[in-house]
Amino acid sequence: MEHPFAAGFGASGARDADFDAERAATRAAGKLFGIHAGERDPHDLDAAMDLDPDHLVHVVHPEERHLDRLAAEGWPVVVCPRSNLVTGVGVPPLRDLLDRTTVALGTDNVMLDSPSMFREMEFAAKLTDATAVEVLRMATAAGAAVAGLNCGAIEPGRDARLLVLDGDSDNLAGVRDPVRAVVRRAGQGDVKAVVP
Repeated sequence: MEHPFAAGFGASGARDADFDAERAATRAAGKLFGIHAGERDPHDLDAAMDLDPDHLVHVVHPEERHLDRLAAEGWPVVVCPRSNLVTGVGVPPLRDLLDRTTVALGTDNVMLDSPSMFREMEFAAKLTDATAVEVLRMATAAGAAVAGLNCGAIEPGRDARLLVLDGDSDNLAGVRDPVRAVVRRAGQGDVKAVVP
């Protein structure tokens, strides 16, 4: 846990082991602690929440009391819709989560899907009732906030980490709603530059 380059510890889930020691170590080191929970059913959400994580991953099957607890504690949730479809556990209730806490997009792990935020945005936009603006925010500002970074939006005082897209690419030329087009159509081939 004392690795200087590690941002924190990602626990696989409260069903898998007792993560009290890892939680204590991350807290002592000032590092992030995230845990997968509520992926296949709601039964591990209470144990995961009892660890007071910095964020939860998946939360596909929360009950109303879990949603209330998320809102009260302010824990962000990282959803991974493509992974959830591959494993057959369902689609996270994005509207319920967005109404209660910060929601970011994640790709789960490379064993199931390529780590493409473009594809994750496309799936989230097409499978849920989240707006294109909400989905873009989940992939940028919300993701940065969950990771403890000072970027993700173009605002005074934020670090300038920008992805510049080619507005003349086949995917983006002539679009009427650029946010919707970026969320639903853009891909790695549309990236013109990354700053810095």
